[in-house]
Amino acid sequence: MKVLPLTLLTALTLPAFSQNKADEKKSPDWENEKVFRINKEAPSATRMPFPSAADAVAKKRLESPYCQLLNGTWKFHHVGHPDQRPKDFFKPDFDVSSWDDITVPSNWQIEGYGTLNYSNATYPFEKNPPYVMGTPPGNFLTYPEENRNQVGSYRRSFTVPAEWADRETFISFEGVDSAFYLWVNGEKVGYSQDSRTTAKFHITEFLVEGDNTLAVEVYQHCDGSYLEDQDMWRLSGIFRDVFIHSTAPTDLADLEVNATVADDYETGQLSPKLTFRNFSDEATTASYTIWLNQQKRVESKVRVPAKDTVTVGGDKVISLPKVSLWTAETPNLHQLTIRVQAEGQEPTFYNHQIGFKRQEIKNGQFLVNGQPVLFKGVNRHDHHPETGHYVTEENMRADILAMKRLNMNSVRCSHYPNDPRFLELCDELGLYVIDEANLEAHGTGWGHWAKDSLAKVPSWKEAHLDRMKNMLERDKNHASIVMWSIGNESGDGVNTKACSAYFRERDPSRPVHYEQAADFPHVDLITPMYKPLPSLNEWCRKEEKKPLDKQRPMIQCEYSHAMGNSSGNLADYWDMWRKERLLQGGFIWDWIDQGLSAKKHAIDVCGPDTRLMGVLTKPQGLPVGGVIIDSKPGHTPKKSLKITAKVRGNKAPQVGTENNNRNESDGYPIVTKGDTAYSLKIDASNKNLEFFVFINGWQSISSPLPKNWQSEFHEVTGTYDGEKLVLIVDGQEVASKPVTGEIQDNGFDVAVGLNTEKPSRRFDGSIKSASLVIDEKPVFDFDFSKLAEQPKTREFFAYGGDFGDQPNDRSFCLNGIVRPDLSWSPQAYEVHKVHEPVHVFHDGKVGDYGQLNLKLKNEYDFIDLSHLQAELEIRIDGELKSTAPVEIPACAPGKMVDWTVTALPLSGIDAQSDCHVRVVFKLKEDTVWAKAGYMIANKEFQLQAPKASPAPAAVPVEWSESDGMITATAGKVKATFQKQNGSLLSYQIDGKEQFAGPLNLNFWRPPVNNDEGAKLPFNLAPWYDVSSTSKPKKVEFQDNHLHFDLSLGVGNSDATIDYLFQENGQLEVTVKLWPREAPMMPRFGMQVQLAASNWEWFGQGPQENYQDRRRSAWTGIHSGSIAELFDYYLDPQESSNRTEVRWSRFGDLTFEATGDRLLEVSAYPHSPLDVELARHPIDLKTKEESGSTTFVNIDYGQMGVGGTNSWGQLPLEKYRLPAKGQYQYSFRISPKIAK
Repeated sequence: MKVLPLTLLTALTLPAFSQNKADEKKSPDWENEKVFRINKEAPSATRMPFPSAADAVAKKRLESPYCQLLNGTWKFHHVGHPDQRPKDFFKPDFDVSSWDDITVPSNWQIEGYGTLNYSNATYPFEKNPPYVMGTPPGNFLTYPEENRNQVGSYRRSFTVPAEWADRETFISFEGVDSAFYLWVNGEKVGYSQDSRTTAKFHITEFLVEGDNTLAVEVYQHCDGSYLEDQDMWRLSGIFRDVFIHSTAPTDLADLEVNATVADDYETGQLSPKLTFRNFSDEATTASYTIWLNQQKRVESKVRVPAKDTVTVGGDKVISLPKVSLWTAETPNLHQLTIRVQAEGQEPTFYNHQIGFKRQEIKNGQFLVNGQPVLFKGVNRHDHHPETGHYVTEENMRADILAMKRLNMNSVRCSHYPNDPRFLELCDELGLYVIDEANLEAHGTGWGHWAKDSLAKVPSWKEAHLDRMKNMLERDKNHASIVMWSIGNESGDGVNTKACSAYFRERDPSRPVHYEQAADFPHVDLITPMYKPLPSLNEWCRKEEKKPLDKQRPMIQCEYSHAMGNSSGNLADYWDMWRKERLLQGGFIWDWIDQGLSAKKHAIDVCGPDTRLMGVLTKPQGLPVGGVIIDSKPGHTPKKSLKITAKVRGNKAPQVGTENNNRNESDGYPIVTKGDTAYSLKIDASNKNLEFFVFINGWQSISSPLPKNWQSEFHEVTGTYDGEKLVLIVDGQEVASKPVTGEIQDNGFDVAVGLNTEKPSRRFDGSIKSASLVIDEKPVFDFDFSKLAEQPKTREFFAYGGDFGDQPNDRSFCLNGIVRPDLSWSPQAYEVHKVHEPVHVFHDGKVGDYGQLNLKLKNEYDFIDLSHLQAELEIRIDGELKSTAPVEIPACAPGKMVDWTVTALPLSGIDAQSDCHVRVVFKLKEDTVWAKAGYMIANKEFQLQAPKASPAPAAVPVEWSESDGMITATAGKVKATFQKQNGSLLSYQIDGKEQFAGPLNLNFWRPPVNNDEGAKLPFNLAPWYDVSSTSKPKKVEFQDNHLHFDLSLGVGNSDATIDYLFQENGQLEVTVKLWPREAPMMPRFGMQVQLAASNWEWFGQGPQENYQDRRRSAWTGIHSGSIAELFDYYLDPQESSNRTEVRWSRFGDLTFEATGDRLLEVSAYPHSPLDVELARHPIDLKTKEESGSTTFVNIDYGQMGVGGTNSWGQLPLEKYRLPAKGQYQYSFRISPKIAK
């Protein structure tokens, strides 16, 4: 028996108070970094007593008769400022009958109180630690003083079961954001910060018979909010379970399991440590018995002094030879049952499911039970689209099962401890867990060098340490936890070093991770974020020079930022990691798109000829996005023009002479007609209002932005009367200039908040109203704030800014490999593929008698392949010809064996055949996470590439020219070309038009989020509309051949297009390109509009794929509707691409690769411009609504989507299209001609 020293006894048994009374007088508890717990119980392991061993084993923790859930309906009062709160609401006689009802658990913003707000790292209050009540920037939600720091007051009553009369009663809050006070029956019990770990209070002395009044006062922001700056929705309230529970007067106060594995990695070692607490006034003797799997292992007694605590055990090891060990592949759990009975008490029983596991770092590798493990992991936030941060056990289980189906073996709790039930499920189902403390102070400084980081401020040390202790003590017994994490992006300094020291002393069995500590000695492994691939080889070579026992492994705690259409080069990472001993995987950012279910207005809420490409809110009006007014004659003035808008900016006016925003935008449009007609906007410097008209060039006037530009709406007017430009702000003329002439009609749509000619330009602020008068006739007069009162009818997933929230980081919360509803994104298929635990290698040859000689690699760490079955598929020219089961040879974990597959049915293959073999591995039997037949892995080989077929015969052509056009007639075919840019304007068969729009050169794609993060819409803008900038250098036609030699107007770039007319109405197109003195290209190809609704292709599929994200695709004939094959990312962007396409069929037209290069093909059911401008998928009209055509891209290729990060990194160099050298590809258009 060990008796703890008095100082430790006090920490375990007595309430913890702040010792700094002077600070308390100066500031409230919630603005004092030294006050974070008052009267809270010391943290301890998750557990629950039961009256019998059978119940303890069979029932869930919260099903104990000694536990009473307080979830359900509470009374609720909400205010925007602490001074407005009902200060006496905690008194039992305070009448709350008129208060609203609210469901607990929940976030009050989800329930309709306050405004939903997403922010990555910007604090939603003035940054001035530890204070949260200062005046923030004028556009912040917290700028109005009456909304500076919301307070939610919760009330309910409860009755303590009579059976608990002689027991000690506690109340536990599993999650409250951000800080709260607690009263029971009008008595103040305590105070708590740390929103993600259990806040437990001893309340026996406050209870009465019958109804007890429970009051909780929750603050939206507190000094602890500086340590909770996670990239997520900023949501408040009681969002996890609340329950009361009771123990015997002398009972178990804590339990430390200490289940590990001996050096032989076969023998389990158990050394449980029990802490007893005696609440009575007399010393007592407690007997205790410990069973493992119903076999008695320990039986003893302990003397517990009055009002004291005693810890026993931990010094003796129980050895268990050949015990079944816990791993993510084999989550073997054992029942540890404890009986406790003090003198004169009924016995109490506890049960824990424990796993025997050992994690360690040895010789530069992270080992689990002696084996190096590749972490196939993901970062997970608590998130549900309907309930925000309240996630049910059912939701947690669904997340974990979905992870298992994606061949994942690990999860990082980013960036806070999850609900204890999540860890219990990881124990049960098998996932390695990085348990991360609720610590992120990103907004005070990122990186170990950040001088303002709170990690460097000594007065915040105890607040840091408290969060470590809360996590470790609560979670220490979970088998799934393999690492402790100090937190995330909080800088590094004396405080985080103290946290590391605490972990190492308190639990040396688990390594310590903290990315911000880089390679400093207070972390046990190197865990960078988004480390680019090219640097990994250099790091490995450097680390290998150290002595073996000094080497540390690298596991990327975040990589492959999956924002939007992303996860490019994921396979490249895994190719590297599988080669290098010191690289052991990583954790994808992140699990789920953090979209919230919401409704918005009809797309034509502003009028029948308008399209809302954003959201309307009251009172901001149009806080994000914009409105497009469909182009009509009369939108270009003949005589006069007047634009008026009430606007407020999100960015403070730029000061100084340097134009810091030039790489972000080229101006912020308020009302525009493209960039070459007229515009009222903020200039690119974000310093001035600007009004221009395009008359023989840009004629503009400007004036500095008002000083209170962020906090107040201003009425801005630009007028042109045929003689003068005038700019008016808040009724005062601020600029004018004589101008005469007629404004150019550029053909682009008028827009509010957007620019339809330069779609990368968006207004950054709120537009409350906007009007346009042309030639003294009103075109529109939008009161967006009033329109916001219209019913919202369309459901969508919202992201930052969609609720008028500021600050926000827009769609930066949409980084999931699964959607908010857990459906797979296209990236998920790639994740499943690169994580697969079975690999097949082939030399590309077929042996005698159809024999296939393979090598089989088992990448499981602890199990063989006996749970799998395999099938062999053979496809000839894309069509499935045979499927047959094949026997999998025995293959031990981590080993590779030869595998010979005999008697392949290869009949029907000739020299022209394109033959592929695919091996598919599936589950033999149902598992808890997938049904029998679920595909675990697959591998495709091309056994034979087809020989080129002879080109169709040439046909005679009649040529004619007129009005800049060239017309060719060849039998049933009539084609019309535009001289200026080589476009094929019309393609008729028997007088029937095959196109709905021209076939022309195209170098642009609707930018993916990674493009935007790297500022490519700005940097690559010269390639945006090459068809309008191209000029012919030479045009020739002869026989069946038409040749265009073009100057593209992009640097010194040239291109040629050759059209060859062939028999049966076929047209072969060859494009050559010489890009010079130009930026790299987003894509290179041709685009055509077709009336087709369906698409069939022979190439990579079935899901969309790109040159840097196609490992999961396989070669075959795939088909589907164009609308279904276009992936609607929650922030619309480039989508639907397919690579290595032999041919693609749209209706009666087939596009076939004819050169040395296979095609990339994509099809948009909307115009590329609409895809680029839309903020949400429902901003895009359906084909039925718009009557739009399909935009088909027949490409040489496009650059990869990237994914190293989403804020500057480009796709890997090999996946780019640099502006150098020569590019060439060709394809044949084949119509269906009636015979």
